[in-house]
Amino acid sequence: MGLKSFHVAFIFLSNLLSLGLGVWCLRESADTGDLTLKWLGFISLAAFIGLFIYGVWFLKKWKNLSYFAWVALAGGVSFSGEQAMACATCLGNPNSPLVKAANQGVNFLMGVICLVLVAFGAVFLIWRKREKAYLSGQLS
Repeated sequence: MGLKSFHVAFIFLSNLLSLGLGVWCLRESADTGDLTLKWLGFISLAAFIGLFIYGVWFLKKWKNLSYFAWVALAGGVSFSGEQAMACATCLGNPNSPLVKAANQGVNFLMGVICLVLVAFGAVFLIWRKREKAYLSGQLS
C-alpha cells in the first residue's frame, strides 16, 4: 500500500467521520437544545465540506492511484451503522450526571484532536514557506 493510497483512504474515512459527527450533533442538539452540540455539528459539517473539496482536488492531482485505494474506499462505504450503536448509558436519561460527564469528555477529546490537526497544518504550512524561500534562494 502506497502513501497516496493511504492518504485517499484516510481522507475518505475522515469525511465519513466528520459527516456522521455533524449529523449526530445536530440531531442531539435538536433533542436537547444544547448550543455546544449545535456549534460542534456546524464545525463538523464545515470540516466535511473542506475535506470533500480537498479530496476532489487530490484525486484530480493524482489520477494514477493504485487500485488498493479504491478497494479501501469501497470497504469504508460498506461500514454498517448498527456497529456504532450507543451504549445503554447514553440511551438512558440525557440529564443524568453520567451522560453529562461523558459529553464533556467527548467535547474535550474533540478539542484535543482539533488542536493536533491545527498543529499539523501549521507545521506543513511552515515547511511549505521554508521550501519556497529555499527554492527562491533566500534561504541557504
